[in-house]
Amino acid sequence: MRAYLDADGYVYLHAYDYEENLPEGYVQVPDESLDVDHFLDHRECYKWDGETLVYDQSRESYVEQEAERDNIRDLRKNICFPIVNRGALWYQAWLDAPQTMTMPDNPIWLK
Repeated sequence: MRAYLDADGYVYLHAYDYEENLPEGYVQVPDESLDVDHFLDHRECYKWDGETLVYDQSRESYVEQEAERDNIRDLRKNICFPIVNRGALWYQAWLDAPQTMTMPDNPIWLK
């Protein structure tokens, strides 16, 4: 397996492959040190420590929060943005929703 690391030293995994010919910028990851099933489920939470890939639990929380923020952004795009006269408070609440992690209730007139 190989793992790509950015030139700026970013340690979290960006890409991986099972080929043996390593182009520049790739590092060899020892297969025996890796739970492949866990890795495939959580690959964005693994970081390179200079010798092997290490699972970072704190990164898992960050990734989950970002996924929830993306979900809120998608809901905002589908629920709020298509409405022309949406009301300033409701609109602002939707704009703030990815940061507050709170989706506003729909106004009565929207039902």
